[in-house]
Amino acid sequence: MALFQTVYDDEREDRSKEREYMAEDYWSEVGQSQEIPAGLSQSQFAAPEKDTLDVLVEGVEKLKAKLSEYWNLKGVRRLGSYEAGVSGNFASSRSGEASTTVGQDAQRSWNQQSGVASGGLYQGIEEKLSSLKNHIMPEDRSPFWVCSVLLLVICLAIAGLRTNVQPAKAPKDTEVEFTNAQRVQLPDGRYISYREQGVPNDTAKHTVLVAHGLISSRFAGLPGVNDSLLEDYKVRLIAYDRPGYGQSDPHPGRTFNSSAHDIAWIADALGVHEKFWVLGYSAGGPYAWASIKYIPERLAGVFMLAPAGNPYAGNMTKDEIDNSWGLLTLRRKLQYYIARHYPALLPSFLKRTLIKKSDQFFKRMRITLGEKDQELLGKDTFLNYWKQDMKEALRQKSAGNLAEELIMVAQDWGFNLDDLCLRAPKVGFLKRLQNFFSPVTEKMQGFEGPIHIWQGTDDHLVPAGFADFAKRMVPQVKVHKLEHEGHFSWFCFCDDCHRKIFESVFGRPEAPDPVAVVVTELPEAPDADRAPAEVLRVA
Repeated sequence: MALFQTVYDDEREDRSKEREYMAEDYWSEVGQSQEIPAGLSQSQFAAPEKDTLDVLVEGVEKLKAKLSEYWNLKGVRRLGSYEAGVSGNFASSRSGEASTTVGQDAQRSWNQQSGVASGGLYQGIEEKLSSLKNHIMPEDRSPFWVCSVLLLVICLAIAGLRTNVQPAKAPKDTEVEFTNAQRVQLPDGRYISYREQGVPNDTAKHTVLVAHGLISSRFAGLPGVNDSLLEDYKVRLIAYDRPGYGQSDPHPGRTFNSSAHDIAWIADALGVHEKFWVLGYSAGGPYAWASIKYIPERLAGVFMLAPAGNPYAGNMTKDEIDNSWGLLTLRRKLQYYIARHYPALLPSFLKRTLIKKSDQFFKRMRITLGEKDQELLGKDTFLNYWKQDMKEALRQKSAGNLAEELIMVAQDWGFNLDDLCLRAPKVGFLKRLQNFFSPVTEKMQGFEGPIHIWQGTDDHLVPAGFADFAKRMVPQVKVHKLEHEGHFSWFCFCDDCHRKIFESVFGRPEAPDPVAVVVTELPEAPDADRAPAEVLRVA
């Protein structure tokens, strides 16, 4: 340790000279234009504050003191074991000076017992540390000692930095602020914020209301959708913040029934009086199902992208359970379990694991994604969008809205998916007898509009088992399986993918209105025998 102190003194002297040189350069450039604070020299005024090396040596000094206490204590504690083989003085030594002698004797005895050769432990350390005076590579040193010394230095440096050095703040990303979000007021007085894209209401042929994912916001909409595509299909896209998200007011005690009527009220407030579409992405999927159940007369159709489902649904088959619940991450399973059995504990759980540690949550979520989702995360465009969307979703810093979402999904929805399938109406005996003589085509009961689901097979957030279960419960659903695609890879910032979705839902875009081209009559030819040209009209 004495050698380490010598090495430190040499290094400290070099650092001191360096600071003096820096101070001389500094004052040669600025001259005497600056006033030196009282009590400081020029070198002190220009020199930086205590550096990491000082912090490191403070740790070394503390370590030396601890080692001295250790060996003294070792000597006292090992009196009984060494009094027969080392020295009879152990039993009679009680004073401070004698205790020191006991510690030194115990140290030498301990070194002999442990096989430390030629001079004991300190001599071995000094031999290994002697090469620190010469700035050479460690290839000629014992790997065991090299690793031990390096580990000691690294631990001390980290301890010093954690206690004395303030971490540098990361530069802020370019952020999108939503201080002036558009909002509508619902009949019960609550305000809902929304974001609108595409064509205006008076020229829109299709209006789509978007229910976003779990930790998302109105900012998502259909992520990365092209304005030109919305114009081609004459789509008015309206994404809204659910209660407690973004700038929407909370709504404690809400249900899927009340949430579906929120969608209808938003449409009314924005002047949508014709039938509209509902798009549910991820955790927004259950709200699309709720719309089919509670406001079917307002819907032109529904399409969902990787829709979440209830992992506790009682009528799931074993394969569907294995392909949904079995593929969820452990943290996701724990969230669903608490939401199902201990819902009162969920807000505090989410606050500790998500709200207060959103950055860590983001990193944990990244490593659980599939291969194509990981590739998409390597693109700055998507990465910046995702961070901003999550930040806006957590704007209110409350875990209550997230807890409500998970509890609503994991508890009873208020309806079953098989309630939504098309079925023939129940007919009594007299009605069947009447139909036998004069057959009448009975109208099917249930939602007759189109229902589409797009689902990636490599989705690690919402496994494909939920889509399989929905198809079995609601046979009229058309499921589009996307091989090797993840939760984001096919739905976000993919113009070709969005075009395929719109073509499946709305059909091909209408061609522009034909323009009539009229060619006026040609002047008569000078030759009188030549007949006048006919008028050409092209429509």
